[in-house]
Amino acid sequence: SSRHSIAERVLAEERRAEESLKDLRRERKRKEREQRDLMDELAPRETGREALIQKKKERAVERRQREDSPEHPESVTLGGGGSDDFKAALRREQQRYKKRDERKAVRSVELDERLKVHQAKEEQTMDYFRQLLAARQQQEALDSPLPPL
Repeated sequence: SSRHSIAERVLAEERRAEESLKDLRRERKRKEREQRDLMDELAPRETGREALIQKKKERAVERRQREDSPEHPESVTLGGGGSDDFKAALRREQQRYKKRDERKAVRSVELDERLKVHQAKEEQTMDYFRQLLAARQQQEALDSPLPPL
């Protein structure tokens, strides 16, 4: 009985907390809606084509301010860090190609070795079959009453 009452109280407390949270959210949304309505009355928002034109102008102004800003030097925005950056990138790329070519060469040697081993085994097997065939032909020649052609 006391367990049930404790559990019931905990559940009731959680429900109250959830309801108060929902109330807070509803109140915040209502205030935001009122604020938006008030702003629309004081300064109506542009709609349709005028709104698109206005937004474009605002973006252009922001872009110009960003370009003129001392926080963003041209070397960062345009990617120009001088020829040293380019040379360093070129060296890195050449190193990458060199390492790749070395890996290819090593792999090629390994594959060649494996191929030679496989070909040697194959040749041994074929020699064995040739010997068997020769022995069979020899046996058939001895068993045959007719002379071979």
